[in-house]
Amino acid sequence: MTTLFDSDRFIPFTAEQIANLKKSYLAGESTRSLARRYGISPCTVRSRLKLMGVALRGQGRSLRVTPQVMATASAMRAQGQPWKIIQQKTGVKAESIRCAMRRARK
Repeated sequence: MTTLFDSDRFIPFTAEQIANLKKSYLAGESTRSLARRYGISPCTVRSRLKLMGVALRGQGRSLRVTPQVMATASAMRAQGQPWKIIQQKTGVKAESIRCAMRRARK
């Protein structure tokens, strides 16, 4: 039996559960969903996946940067609007939009 820790709680995990955690994440299941299933925090799920050498996906918020948000943000930036206003208008964090725009340029 292997262990995972969540805050001060000791959580025993079998080798099979750890393998399933990794397999489920790689199949596309979210850290939040896995955390609910195993009764641990999403942060613990992410840290255990990192320890297993799994490359983590983005943390959800960037998924809100839709093509429509990108188009709105691009148009507003072209008009000289500050990031704070763009964030308020789109409801998406300015840093998430900036990162998505940088990725799109590559």
